[in-house]
Amino acid sequence: MLAQELRLLESDQTLVRQHLDSLIELQTCKVCLDQPIGGVLVPCGHLVLCLECAGRLRVGSACPICRAPATAFS
Repeated sequence: MLAQELRLLESDQTLVRQHLDSLIELQTCKVCLDQPIGGVLVPCGHLVLCLECAGRLRVGSACPICRAPATAFS
């Protein structure tokens, strides 16, 4: 009985860890894969860049997700 409960707890822990990893990935810059996302690309609205990568973005550069030209980062 105790062994079965431990297996269930380990399974739950694995699911929680996978969910946490997914959330961290969703909030990580898609260019450098290191820093947290710092804003949204205009006009497409994608949340994909940290402040450092956004600082290197030129007006008219393509969004890394949809390739639409970016006019600003907000």
